[in-house]
Amino acid sequence: MTTITRRETVEAIVETQADELCCYSAEDLKSMKKLTLLQVRGQFTSSEPIFLPEQLKWIWWFCYPFRSLRIIGDMSKLVGLEMTYNYIEQLQIKVDLKNLTFINLQHSAYIESFPDVSMVPNLEFLNLSHCRKLKSIHNSVFCHEKIIHLDLSYSEELKKPAYIKMKSLQSLHLPSCTWVWGYNFPEFMGEMGKLLVLNINCWIYTLPLSFKLLTGLSVFSMKRSVKGSRPYDKFKGPSIGVSSLPSFLRTLNLRNHSLYEHEFPTNLHEVWPHLEELDLSGNNFTYLPESISLLSRLKYLNLSDCAHLKELPKLPSLIQVLKADHCLSLQKIEDRFSQ
Repeated sequence: MTTITRRETVEAIVETQADELCCYSAEDLKSMKKLTLLQVRGQFTSSEPIFLPEQLKWIWWFCYPFRSLRIIGDMSKLVGLEMTYNYIEQLQIKVDLKNLTFINLQHSAYIESFPDVSMVPNLEFLNLSHCRKLKSIHNSVFCHEKIIHLDLSYSEELKKPAYIKMKSLQSLHLPSCTWVWGYNFPEFMGEMGKLLVLNINCWIYTLPLSFKLLTGLSVFSMKRSVKGSRPYDKFKGPSIGVSSLPSFLRTLNLRNHSLYEHEFPTNLHEVWPHLEELDLSGNNFTYLPESISLLSRLKYLNLSDCAHLKELPKLPSLIQVLKADHCLSLQKIEDRFSQ
């Protein structure tokens, strides 16, 4: 890499743990016209690279040290952009990126907005988790037709989108996104039948009517990370409308929601006939509905930290894992399994 001729022949730069790469100028990087893979960290270049090699297919730059990243010029061959724990404040996408399918910017501590992805028509994976200062995401993300996986976990300042209309979406992760708290969950629109996994980590008091569009949902998690009282003390009635959740659910996580028995459906086998895993740990149940024995596919049941639970009803014979740690009031445990 000491001469122009050698730089022009470089096809990949991969920094291993033992490597100590020198700090090159941005012009050095620009001259590597055959470079297809860049896997580096930290201060690889002395200044922000304004132009990246056009042949690049994958960029993995851990702890990218500059305040902006501009993707300009012909970058049509780029497939993956992975820049975790970076210092980016502004991301600019100014060109068509028809082959870009993967963007991972998790732990971007300074970025406040995510740009228009209309010029990234085939994007499938987008991870913006732990972007603590992220306030806005362009609407083109929430109506993208190809995104399969979207992770916005712990992006706590993010504003609520007008709606979510993503017909290819299969997994959506929203733990600690404050805009889904209480009554603020956004509406779903259009075809959303491919969504399989919905992971939330906060209180929801009413699910939108458009929730019925999630006809393929099989894994639903509404656990909380910290125990505590409900944020709305005056709220009365079922806190999450669990009976309205899709019947196709195979995994349901309602950990630490302080649920009482009257807030849970009594006809479990009719509401969720396909349920295989159920986490009710940390709730206020005194007893469970007898219909739990009719969940013929249930294999995993977690009742740990249900301090008020006094007895266990008969459970399905397929149960493989039963957790009941710290159930301090539990008295009756015999005859748990149905015949």
